[in-house]
Amino acid sequence: MATKKLKDKNKKAKKSYPAPKLRKRLSLMLVFGGLIVIASSIILLYIRQNKTATITDGSSIAAFDQIVTENSDDPDERKPDIKSVIYEVQSDAPRRIIIPAIGVDGFIQQVGTTKEKAVAVPTNIHIGGWFDDSVKPGQNGLSIIDGHVSGRYTDGIFKRLGELKSGEKFQIEYGDRSTKTFEIVENRKLTEADSSNFLFQKTSQINSQLNLITCGGNFDKNTEEYADRIVIVSKLITS
Repeated sequence: MATKKLKDKNKKAKKSYPAPKLRKRLSLMLVFGGLIVIASSIILLYIRQNKTATITDGSSIAAFDQIVTENSDDPDERKPDIKSVIYEVQSDAPRRIIIPAIGVDGFIQQVGTTKEKAVAVPTNIHIGGWFDDSVKPGQNGLSIIDGHVSGRYTDGIFKRLGELKSGEKFQIEYGDRSTKTFEIVENRKLTEADSSNFLFQKTSQINSQLNLITCGGNFDKNTEEYADRIVIVSKLITS
């Protein structure tokens, strides 16, 4: 009786191990799955590198006189090389924005109004957009420059805009390579609805006001939109 029970135990123990063919099949599946993961990673890395490569010529940057009036769902994420790209604008027009405190140094293109009656955004996430229906930065009145917070693969020109503090300074370079310095007056985080009114408000105490704006807050993956906006109010201090 004891011998029979021992045999039954041995049979059950043997059944708990996969058969050689099954083990081989499982091993092949694991190897195949690993190869798929590696291949997918290589493909994604290749796409990312191509999408975020450095631009060394201005051929892919819209000319300054080509006003951007349509927003792209897939803006260019290649970063222009400031030192090697030839990018010319009118002598008194904004060409470049430099914000040392947050590591910003990018070109500026001209943006207009979309068919939805909103300020258009630049065609490249590393470029700022001067709203052509506002005065040129440094002139009396209100000027507006917008920029992307991020793209699908990398950070945009205004990724760190929300970190700016009152009193910090930045420069705008013009087509003739002259520069003007601006000082941060206020940093506001607002809902999208509230930001529209605030963006176009000119402070009476500031003669030459420049507002910077980008997206902020939580990102909704379904709508692919940010809930808030970051608006920086600045004033001209040297010209």
